[in-house]
Amino acid sequence: MKKLSLSLIILITCTTFAQAQIASENHSIIFKPIFGTHVNSDQGHLFQDQIIGFDAAYFKDISTNSDKWIGFSGAKSYGIGFIFRDLSKLKGTKDTSEHAFGQVYGLVAQMDFQLFKVGKAKFNFTPGVGLGYTNKYYFNNTKNRFLGSPINETIKADLGMELPMSQYADLLLGFGFLHVSNGGATVPNGGLNTGNVYIGLKLNNQKPLTAEQKSTYTTLQRNSIELSAGLGARGVFANRNKSLYKKWIICRL
Repeated sequence: MKKLSLSLIILITCTTFAQAQIASENHSIIFKPIFGTHVNSDQGHLFQDQIIGFDAAYFKDISTNSDKWIGFSGAKSYGIGFIFRDLSKLKGTKDTSEHAFGQVYGLVAQMDFQLFKVGKAKFNFTPGVGLGYTNKYYFNNTKNRFLGSPINETIKADLGMELPMSQYADLLLGFGFLHVSNGGATVPNGGLNTGNVYIGLKLNNQKPLTAEQKSTYTTLQRNSIELSAGLGARGVFANRNKSLYKKWIICRL
């Protein structure tokens, strides 16, 4: 209960901040309770795991912008989202990892795309990527062999329907996917893939716009060469201090 109360406090704080930022442009606030399961076909009990949580997000509307990429892609808005998942009831994968998971808290950058529209109902695809924190992982709970670090990359995607209820509120229904892992920087790191259904609410501050908006950004009309170098790491099993380093050079025309 304490962890859930903390999550609600964070949600209220984020929502209050988002409302304070609303100006003359169209913005929206989204809240979606989550009911899900661990996606793993060799478990033998795919739909028996219970995952609860919620997504909360703040979006800025860009659908009225005249930039060509917006019209071509169907992009509607972009924003930042907060996610919470309670994984404490996961059964693991036929091993001792049963009930060895904790909670996941994350922040993701998101973009909303409208795929098509049927009557008043809009069908949207909403991908997102960011970072998450989990309070149970291998080095503080060795039964958890799927998450090897407290900080992990978080990749999510929702596919759902948006149905207007009024000028200021829409009903949201759909399916979602969430992936959590650290990319192998610390091993073990099998990662977690979870699926969910959701029903939520989108609150809008719809205001008529007096003029068409258009970005002032223009690309350079010339050729260019880009050169970049990077350093990556692959962890050594059950060792937090050792990594196998890799380096690469990328040349792009």
